[in-house]
Amino acid sequence: MQAWPIENKRYNPVCIINMLELTIMSSLAKKTLSNTLLFFLGLALLIFLPSMTLNFWQGWVYLSVFYICVVLITIYFLKTDPKLMESRLKAGPTAEKEIEQKKIQTFTAICLLLLFVSCGLNQLYQWNSLNPIINLFANLFLIVGFAIVFLTFKINSHTSAVIEVDKNQKVISTGVYSLVRHPMYLGAVLILVATPLALNSLYSLFFSFAGIYGVILRLIAEEKYLTKNLSGYQGFCKKTRYHLIPFVW
Repeated sequence: MQAWPIENKRYNPVCIINMLELTIMSSLAKKTLSNTLLFFLGLALLIFLPSMTLNFWQGWVYLSVFYICVVLITIYFLKTDPKLMESRLKAGPTAEKEIEQKKIQTFTAICLLLLFVSCGLNQLYQWNSLNPIINLFANLFLIVGFAIVFLTFKINSHTSAVIEVDKNQKVISTGVYSLVRHPMYLGAVLILVATPLALNSLYSLFFSFAGIYGVILRLIAEEKYLTKNLSGYQGFCKKTRYHLIPFVW
């Protein structure tokens, strides 16, 4: 029997493995980007349906900034860390393993839903109006929030969307983790605060703060879990004093 020539790329085991990886990568990329598109469309509906108009420039600017940030981060990590992107696909209350976390995530999701709907209703009924400069500066804070999330993902490949510990996971205490224990949540807080201000609704800050309360509940539960299940985490907490906001808490 004639052996397959190793120089033949069709039968080269390395090439076959590379082809399989590309196929998996392509599948992951399609699923991730399609989910991102569906999320964007849902977000647009939550903003524009309650406002009953497309003549809402703050809404268009916010969606543009939000979507560009999400897409750039997604494309970057699909290329550099596909395992992270795969773990991020499992998100939301149903993905959580602990009942307490299911409740916290459900509460936070409701707060987010009401946040965007109330911004749209504010545009419809004109309950209040902010200076356009505030709207634009809020979008800058939105970018800062996503930048912090990006830096967190870049330094920590184990930032799963659910609370869990991977068998190869190690404590990270450098970069943004030297400032606060939960930099990704810090980015989320900035995004939550920036959202109603970018969408011209001061009153909707109530739902932002309610969502932040949900983030804090999750943070506290996560620290308890990691202290029990991640070696070295207790020492990390002693080194990095602040939970969420540098020099505050």
